Amino acid sequence: MTAPSGFDRILITGASSGIGAACAQELAQRGKSLILTSLSSEKLDKTLDNCSPTGAAIWSQPADLTSPAAVQSLFAGALQRFGGVDAVIHCAGAGLIRSLEETSGADFVRIMNLNVRGTFHVLQEACRIMAPAR
Repeated sequence: MTAPSGFDRILITGASSGIGAACAQELAQRGKSLILTSLSSEKLDKTLDNCSPTGAAIWSQPADLTSPAAVQSLFAGALQRFGGVDAVIHCAGAGLIRSLEETSGADFVRIMNLNVRGTFHVLQEACRIMAPAR
């Protein structure tokens, strides 16, 4: 994984597990300033503990990405702590491994809210914060 030069302040969603946690660990080793988020504060703390020995500047904040206010707060915190965001690695997402017949309407709404609306909120706020810097 190579982060282009100038991409030093990186926000990672879904940083508590899987690809998001792996990206956080790799980029922390490369000395990038990281903003980590996930819905689960306990799992996010584990990623933070795994990254901390690198000495990289890291800030974490649990956030429900389906909430525009939570996403705005996340980016505001990144601005306050690091002066901006250069890149977003959006790994947050949800899914179910079950048949369509076993999937409830509530399950569908929860998945769509995170995977579609959450993505929209993150991208919208990233554009607001990152576009003026370009």
